[in-house]
Amino acid sequence: MSTQVDALIVGAGPTGLTLGLCLLKQGKSVLIAEKHLAGLDFSRAILINSDTLLALAPYGVSQHLRAAGVAVDGFTMHVNNRPISQVHFKVDELDLSHPVCLPQLKTEAILTDCFLNAGGQIIRGYEFSAQQAHETNGAWHSTLPAYHGDADDVAVQSQWLLGCDGFHSAVRTKLGIEFPGSSLAARPYAVDLELSHWPFETNVNVYMDQDGGCLAVQIGHNHLRLVTATAAQRDAFMQSLPIKQVTWDSTFDVHFHVAQRYGQDRAWLAGDAAHVHSPVGGRGMNMGILDAVTLAGAVESGDLNGYAYQRHQAAKQWVDFNQRISTIALEASASSRRTRKLLTSVLPLVGKVLGPRLASTAFSRLSSSRLERAD
Repeated sequence: MSTQVDALIVGAGPTGLTLGLCLLKQGKSVLIAEKHLAGLDFSRAILINSDTLLALAPYGVSQHLRAAGVAVDGFTMHVNNRPISQVHFKVDELDLSHPVCLPQLKTEAILTDCFLNAGGQIIRGYEFSAQQAHETNGAWHSTLPAYHGDADDVAVQSQWLLGCDGFHSAVRTKLGIEFPGSSLAARPYAVDLELSHWPFETNVNVYMDQDGGCLAVQIGHNHLRLVTATAAQRDAFMQSLPIKQVTWDSTFDVHFHVAQRYGQDRAWLAGDAAHVHSPVGGRGMNMGILDAVTLAGAVESGDLNGYAYQRHQAAKQWVDFNQRISTIALEASASSRRTRKLLTSVLPLVGKVLGPRLASTAFSRLSSSRLERAD
């Protein structure tokens, strides 16, 4: 099988789907190649922030995301299991910029429907091979071998090669782009729970004690995503919850990387292929989607260097900050424990002085969402 398209996108996650949808709206033909036969069976991302919803609104996606998600109604900060600052947000169901909690599985399903309905194509079970791709006379020629089974290879000729293929990006390898960074020694715990009722006053909650940080976020009706630094924290937290069943339980590695460059000529990177960081702040998928919208605009305008500079700067600033706060919240090192001990002493005092302003400012800084307080 062979085909010719304007753009070959590698990776059918939220970044690749968004990029494909944006390019389709420009009148370009788009093929997305995905090596996995189906999407993830778990959700990495759980928050869609204001910037993302605003960026997706012109493409008819935000309405579906808002309808499927749980609008963020508030944020509570706890220190040593005591609330120190809580803010409630005004929720306007017509405001497409209001952030929502929504598992990535549902976000991907909505983006997939929008992409296919706009005329896009996805081929699953085919892997981009750096050894079987080359550029000749301004066009990319890629042979995609079957990743599963004995299906025939697919030969694709495209003007653009766009890598949205994650941490182990084969497109980044093909372009010879270095991906410097580091990893945490800690492996945090994540668990999804179905509850008999919602026991929190807000649907986004963070906890800090001397052992580390915890995150508890509503991801559906009476469904909770819990992320903890240690197994002991997870087990203790779960004992206090009205649990009906555990729907997912795992540990994960935390990496911090930013690509040295984002591409060249007609081959570019976006999303996790260009930057990775911890889930603290919930910006991973959001940054990838914003990469995609910006890259599509650069393809149309020709300002690819502008795309690379703008998004590289945004990634570098966030990953640096994210690494600092993730190390404090998740690592078991002596320095991290000392910092947490200081914070658990100081933050309650700050909460008494600032009241809900502390929680409001913290949520805005972490999630890049601007919300109006209800109180």
